[in-house]
Amino acid sequence: MAASVDQVSTGMAHADEANAAGNRIRAGSARVESEIEAISSALKEQAIASNEIARRVESVARVRQENRGRAAETAQLSVDLAFLAGRLRAGAERYQV
Repeated sequence: MAASVDQVSTGMAHADEANAAGNRIRAGSARVESEIEAISSALKEQAIASNEIARRVESVARVRQENRGRAAETAQLSVDLAFLAGRLRAGAERYQV
C-alpha cells in the first residue's frame, strides 16, 4: 500500500511539474504573440513612412525636372533679350544726333 501511495505522490508531483511547464509555455507563447504583433505594427508604420518618402522623392524629382525646363526657358529668353537689346541699340545709334 505504501508503494502505491508513493507512486501516486510521485505521479502527482510529475503532473504538477507538467502543469507548471505548460503554464510557462503558454506565458512564453503569449509574450511571443505580443512581440509578433508589435513587429507587425512597426512594419506597417515603416511601410507607410516608406510610401511617404517615395512620394516626396518623386515630388522633388518632378520639381527638379520642371526647374530644369524653366532654367532652359530662362536661358533662351536671355539670349532673345540680348538679341533684341542689340537690335534696339543698333536702331538707336542710327538716330543719334
